[in-house]
Amino acid sequence: IKRFLNEIPSFPLDVSIAAYYLKTTNTPYDKYLENLSTHEKDISNVQEGILKETANYRKTRYGIVTLSLQRLIDTNKEFCPLLLLVSLLDSQNIPRELLERYKNTLVVDNFIYNLKKYSLITNQMDKNSPVSSFSIHRSTQKIALAYLIKAIAPEEKNRLIESIAKTLENYAFDRIDEENLPKIKLLVSHCEHFLYHNKLLIPIIKGIVAGELGGLYFYL
Repeated sequence: IKRFLNEIPSFPLDVSIAAYYLKTTNTPYDKYLENLSTHEKDISNVQEGILKETANYRKTRYGIVTLSLQRLIDTNKEFCPLLLLVSLLDSQNIPRELLERYKNTLVVDNFIYNLKKYSLITNQMDKNSPVSSFSIHRSTQKIALAYLIKAIAPEEKNRLIESIAKTLENYAFDRIDEENLPKIKLLVSHCEHFLYHNKLLIPIIKGIVAGELGGLYFYL
């Protein structure tokens, strides 16, 4: 049970939903976690039904977060690529200047403002980070990526991921060129997390980021 609780978001809503779901369906812990990670929308529909019957409440975390995501994207069409970018990186200490490499400063200002407005970021700036950065709760980031993968057309998704990979490559190259050690150490984690999404990456994209990650390792 303790191992199971460590794997789900540590919010009262998520714990309560899991308890109702397991009690009602007799689903094994491992199967629940598998369904949670691979069938987010489908399991959310079941959770809503169970909550309505047992607690007269229908809001699941997936439903709450995806509603905010849709409102965010509706605010500005430039936010969708930025949201995909932050969903593919490490959720912690995302450098603001990396976003500014991808979109202009005013768009990034507006994007971060709206992330904060919809409570999608845990903090706007981490004082322990070597650069101006912000973080997203891991469960929120996971939901955002699952939502975007389904919402964006496959051809557009591949184009956006390739443009993100090239932005990451250029940003990493410049950090090595300026020999900025704190930024290089921070960037290693983001490149590693980007490559974790193996099923979303075609070989050329993996090669772009993996090659630059090798350069970061070599410099360190």
